[in-house]
Amino acid sequence: MQEFSYKTREKSLQRFRQEIFDVLIIGGGITGAGTARDAASRGLKVALVEAKDFASGTSSKSSKLIHGGLRYLQNMEFGLVFEALSERAHLLKISCPSGSGSTISFLCFEPLVSIADFPKKIF
Repeated sequence: MQEFSYKTREKSLQRFRQEIFDVLIIGGGITGAGTARDAASRGLKVALVEAKDFASGTSSKSSKLIHGGLRYLQNMEFGLVFEALSERAHLLKISCPSGSGSTISFLCFEPLVSIADFPKKIF
């Protein structure tokens, strides 16, 4: 993997001046970084530029958690839960292929639906 640091900054700037890229992405937040990663994984030569530091704007305010959609259980929105969990699994698979980066966390609160009411609320 290529080093990305202040030590390689001048070399990177030189590459920007000399090389031709397939894609130029402006903005190094989560959307820009994700788009750059996707384009590079498809074999495109990608240049990503950022005005400040990467992920320093809105992306720096994130909780850094991969949302699983469990809050949709409260309103019995099982389709959204399934979709969110599927997307979460896909994201973990491509970002942590060994599985070593995934953890499961639970926060316990008062039950939103009692077990006795559960079948009635579904139908």
